[in-house]
Amino acid sequence: MTKKHDPLDREMTAEELREILDRLGYSQRNFAQFVGVDERQVRRWAADNQRKRGVKRGVPGPTVTLLQIMDRLKLTKDDMVRYKLDVERVGPGS
Repeated sequence: MTKKHDPLDREMTAEELREILDRLGYSQRNFAQFVGVDERQVRRWAADNQRKRGVKRGVPGPTVTLLQIMDRLKLTKDDMVRYKLDVERVGPGS
């Protein structure tokens, strides 16, 4: 069986990560807090220095998908903060 190509299922370059974060209004620190990872990890993704050492540790697939969805829908940092506050106020699924 041939695997269907999913446009969201791909790697993201360090340059693409930096461009999307900039478009959405995120600093590397803000984005790290948003997705719940250490800021150093986001800096590693953005620097792409792992590839230079022959180790492939790019942006994880679920994070790539999240960023692509946010970018396509133009969901900025401010939008996500408002959404989070709304969910906390009324509860998930409301």
